[in-house]
Amino acid sequence: LDASVCEDILVHLLSVDPSPASHRLAEICHKRTAGNAFHLLSYLAMLQEEELLEFNLGMFKWTWDCDRIEEETAASSNVVELLLAKIAKQSQEMKYLLQLVSCLGTSFDKNVVLCAFPKMRGDNNISYDPSELEDEVDELLSLAIRESFLEAQSDSRYCWVHDSVQEASLKQISDSEINTYKFKLGKVLFQSLTEADVENNLFDVVNLLTCTEECPEEDRATLLQLCLKAAKKSTELTAFDSCVIYAERGISLLPAEKWAQQREVSLELYSLIAEAYLSIVNAEKMKFYCNEVLQQSTLSELEKVRVHICNISLYAGVLNKAREALNMSFDVLRKLGCKFPKNKLLQTRSAVSSIVGAKLPNEEDVAALPPMEDETKKACMEIMVNAATFSHHCNDMMAFVMINSKMVKWTMKYGVDVYSSP
Repeated sequence: LDASVCEDILVHLLSVDPSPASHRLAEICHKRTAGNAFHLLSYLAMLQEEELLEFNLGMFKWTWDCDRIEEETAASSNVVELLLAKIAKQSQEMKYLLQLVSCLGTSFDKNVVLCAFPKMRGDNNISYDPSELEDEVDELLSLAIRESFLEAQSDSRYCWVHDSVQEASLKQISDSEINTYKFKLGKVLFQSLTEADVENNLFDVVNLLTCTEECPEEDRATLLQLCLKAAKKSTELTAFDSCVIYAERGISLLPAEKWAQQREVSLELYSLIAEAYLSIVNAEKMKFYCNEVLQQSTLSELEKVRVHICNISLYAGVLNKAREALNMSFDVLRKLGCKFPKNKLLQTRSAVSSIVGAKLPNEEDVAALPPMEDETKKACMEIMVNAATFSHHCNDMMAFVMINSKMVKWTMKYGVDVYSSP
């Protein structure tokens, strides 16, 4: 908002006519709030609380002294500093509460606060009656709502009224102590919350525990598993940038001999991050993580399938090279034991022989088929269904027929897969 709009708001809120006094007050408000509507309202509320803006019952109108306002708010150049001053006047318990929840994102559950509040204010050796603790937290949350720090989203979930309030609450913690505080809070939550609650607040817990590059050795294995869970969950939510962050943090926690000591976790993290980089179209980074997996001689071709598919998808989707993607698909299928002829003449012969004399299954035969269980064949089916698309795009009808025929044969012989031809 510019200064003139700020003045319009003031004139309507205070029910006064435009005047030099209202114009100057608007200029002061605009300077202190940078024209942010929420900040403007917070600033006016603060002026009223400090009795710098008063309603004169005798004159029946709002009154103010611009010189006094400028003088007494000069030390606060922005609303965050004003909010800090407001927080400083709160009880110590309220400060503890705001400090804690400022580390929990834009919204949080009361259950999380109940688990962490006693320990984060230093009551480690004091046992609490759960109902008394809940009453205390409820009272503090209600007061925080009345003071316009928080607002209720539901009976048990709360959010900040504005990110500036969260920023001011977080500034209670010094820069030198913030990471230590966050790590302690993350550890308290992980140890105190139920498994279901940790899952529901997974990103908050992991973000707190990964706020510092260093990790105590005794917490390394736990944090590694949490990073892996967060990376998987981010992928499920199509939050691929977040997946990259969590997977990279997880990879940094792996031991030097990761492929020998943490084979499965390493493979999952590298596959996840390669897929995420493919999704956000960062070919260079994707290739880096794919190559790390492909260079491991101890991994089977089946274990490398996900990164193979990443490389194939890069050529097919990002680079728009269907022919190269088709050839790469045939190469990977051969490594998995699913061979197709390389020679064009042999491909034609294979395609024709698959059509001539082919007997299509009836509905009863298909309905009686069991699900495909062989993991290698299921991986081949996924690659083949995409390869069929590539062959169609590059107008290779012999390859198209050959691939689809094999998928039908495998379905009838080994069972139904999600990629089985309809």
